[in-house]
Amino acid sequence: MNSNRPFRLLLPAILAIVLAAGPLCADSAPADAPRAGLAVVLGADAAKSADLAARGYYVQALDADAARVAVAREALSKQGLYGVRVAVDRFTPPRLPLTDNTVNLLAAEGAVVPRDEILRVLAPGGEASLDGQTIRKPRPDAMGDWTHPRCGPDGNPVSRDTLVAPSRQIRWLAGPLWGHHCGPAGGVCADGRIVYVLREQPLGERMMPRYRLMARDASNGLLLWSRPVPGRSSDRWPFYTPQFPPAALVASGDRIYTVAAAGRPLEALDSRTGRLLKTYDNMPSPESIVLSDGVLILSHGTELHAANAETGRPIWNQTAVLTRPLGAWSSSPVVAADGRTIFRRQDRGKAAELISVETKTGRPLWSAAAAKLPAGGWADYQVILAYEKVVLLAGNKGVCCVSDDDGRLLWHRPGKTDGAAFGMDGRIWLRGKTSLGGVLYGWTAVDPATGQADREVGVPQKLPEGIEGKRILDGQCNFEVATPNYIVTTTRMSLLDVRSGRFDNTMITRGPCKFLLAIPANGLLYSFPKDCVCYPCLRGMVAYGPAADPPPDGADAHPLIAGPAQTPTDAADPADDDWPTYRGNPQRGCATASAGPAALETMWAADIGGRPTAPVVSGGRVYVAAADRHTLHALDAATGATRWRFIAGGRIDSPPTITRGLCIFGCRDGWVYALRANDGRLVWRLRAAPAEGRIPAFEQLESPWPAFGAVLSDGQRVYASAGHHANAAGGIGVFALSPATGKVLWRAAPTVECVNNVLTLTPAGNVYLAYYKIAWDAKSGQPVRDAAAFDASPAGYLNDETLRVLPSFDAVRVVDVFPGKLVKGRRAENVPGEGYEVTLSRRGPDSKLQAVWTHAALPVRVNAVALAPKTVYLAGGNDAPWNPEAADPWAVIDGGLGGSIMALSADDGGQSARAALDAPTVRDGLAVAGGRLYAATRSGKIYCMGRR
Repeated sequence: MNSNRPFRLLLPAILAIVLAAGPLCADSAPADAPRAGLAVVLGADAAKSADLAARGYYVQALDADAARVAVAREALSKQGLYGVRVAVDRFTPPRLPLTDNTVNLLAAEGAVVPRDEILRVLAPGGEASLDGQTIRKPRPDAMGDWTHPRCGPDGNPVSRDTLVAPSRQIRWLAGPLWGHHCGPAGGVCADGRIVYVLREQPLGERMMPRYRLMARDASNGLLLWSRPVPGRSSDRWPFYTPQFPPAALVASGDRIYTVAAAGRPLEALDSRTGRLLKTYDNMPSPESIVLSDGVLILSHGTELHAANAETGRPIWNQTAVLTRPLGAWSSSPVVAADGRTIFRRQDRGKAAELISVETKTGRPLWSAAAAKLPAGGWADYQVILAYEKVVLLAGNKGVCCVSDDDGRLLWHRPGKTDGAAFGMDGRIWLRGKTSLGGVLYGWTAVDPATGQADREVGVPQKLPEGIEGKRILDGQCNFEVATPNYIVTTTRMSLLDVRSGRFDNTMITRGPCKFLLAIPANGLLYSFPKDCVCYPCLRGMVAYGPAADPPPDGADAHPLIAGPAQTPTDAADPADDDWPTYRGNPQRGCATASAGPAALETMWAADIGGRPTAPVVSGGRVYVAAADRHTLHALDAATGATRWRFIAGGRIDSPPTITRGLCIFGCRDGWVYALRANDGRLVWRLRAAPAEGRIPAFEQLESPWPAFGAVLSDGQRVYASAGHHANAAGGIGVFALSPATGKVLWRAAPTVECVNNVLTLTPAGNVYLAYYKIAWDAKSGQPVRDAAAFDASPAGYLNDETLRVLPSFDAVRVVDVFPGKLVKGRRAENVPGEGYEVTLSRRGPDSKLQAVWTHAALPVRVNAVALAPKTVYLAGGNDAPWNPEAADPWAVIDGGLGGSIMALSADDGGQSARAALDAPTVRDGLAVAGGRLYAATRSGKIYCMGRR
């Protein structure tokens, strides 16, 4: 059913990852404890795995023996390490179930895996210890870095990486899922590490942003360190002025050059640990940084200052330098190449000149006047790039090229330009209209010496089949980049071959607006978190690798393994007042026929030792997973005592479904598990992923085709899905399974562009992939047309970083919760402290919804709703006004103010009860069953509430 306020009008906001902020002192190293990357132990050695975890690694232990795996899992779980820092899996030698080039350290006793296989999984620079012998993997010469905002000091946004190629293979993923509209405030990559400034600025929230400097391993995406960036931004809404200069970030070897914040001195950090190495306090705070020939060239206002990078000794300076707009991306006013630094300069009362000086000494080499240019001269042009002895400038009157030897004007092409240009393949490539037919836009290659065009390539005007969105090909939102072989173009990170003109669509994610479309380096394409809901995008930070072997197909692609337990034959189905599945019912309505409690007294509270999923309740037990600890817990619904627990092979991102005496759930390891609901013993497990494998994802490892925990059941069949995106390698698989045996009854795959989501059951009884209006007949698996009950968020059900909680509904009522006021045609603006808006509507005979009551300012940041016959339960974090002067201004966002549950009358909205929680609930973290209310909070506690 469609809500009376369609979700499409609301641009989902973000809650960025929870990271502590604090002052950054020049004489200290406040970086978070540095980590070391990914280690693999061959053999289920719990002691060795724990030791490596203590040294900062995330550890994946692999063993061929299932019994040893189970023992190691249990031992590490008791130490509080399992899942969070260590995982143990079974594997079948000789192939390692790991993606290429991701492992930093591998330890093994006994040669169970060939040397070539070990070298395949080792990251460049990684090493393996095999029976006392050390193997190191060199970094291929064909890999490139991205050391400056525009790749290098020459300003040419072309990586030298020749390994980047068309691919739909996901190499790794990282959070947060949602980023700022304009992307990070800078990003570079060198020495096997990718470093960027994360701008945590929830869209839709009237508040100031905060920043963190983040370093990840470039091969596997694991977080190495992070440190807060202090300072404040202006309070103009919604376009805050960033206090971190976008061009003030440069990488060189194992050093990072940056500023802590605008106005602070330049610093050199160890890129491996984030430790402060040097402060250049004898130089002005830079607004941009260029490093060339061991010389740091810093811009400050209209001045340039050059210093020795190692010692900090000043070398030369220039004044009256014409700079780019300060807020612009890569706003350096200089380019440096071949031992020379080129910039524009204009003394008072004189015409602008183009200047070249020797980088190491500042000795003048030449100056050039604006001969043969339109009125305005060099002041109308910006220095763009240097390439093969020429310097390119662009402005609103065209593009011009001068000789790097003497500043002589070589050629000028008039006309408007956006300044997009590349130096590659011995040519200057300029973006603009071409003479090619059927092309939306393209690039023209010109001779650097003459400006004569000799080649054209273009982006096709026609959308690929099955691809949604009208603007995905125009590339209007991002800064395009290139490699020697490809231009990375369109908003969807497609590759255009500059030699053949072939256009390859990636169509899995997109770059954030107003930032780099991608960083091509280390043989990968890196995309940053974005906020856009325009297209079905894979969210978060994504790295694509070269195409891998295709996954196997056929019957053997999805092995079914029987467990030691037998399927219950006399188990009763869930009762009418149970809450047996995620959001209560197969329609995911968060509604129940059970009469919820009128009082909200805490009857018991249990701590499961990790951040929980939402709970489900059936047969006198509460089932909830400690998601990051890979553990499913069954608690006594009356007392909270642990009945049993089960450790799986990966994250369990959402609660199980209880049906026919079984507890069935999907896992991020790509498998679907069926346990006996009464004792947790394994009945069967099926691999929904098309092949066994692991990729780094969100600081752990998971299958390239993870399965959602919340499987769907209609009482006859169980439905599960695995995969990230329909266009990724392997795509998305949707399965109908026999609950009793796990046998695959049918398998389907979306044929149009979409991101995987929690499956729902429509009123017509069809299996539905929410938001994308993709449905299959529940019995046959054939595609059917079904508009479904209501359109879920493109963010997905489980995205806890969005402010918008999805509607709760039954046959005639809908409960809508909005963060702030919804203005027609625009997203809502939430002001912390002004509350959330809650509306209960009733559907009339004409199927239209009419509001019954509305709360305009509920003092809870609602992220969980449960609709009972007489009561609406709402829960979340406590709301409070935004106070930038508070000790922790972000406590209202991060949940530091605790949480609450409220009970409102379904008849008139009157408050009947309220209870305090130690922390906000997790998303959809309420369940009503047996006359009681159950809540799961971010702190790891499960509450049971009612009347004592």
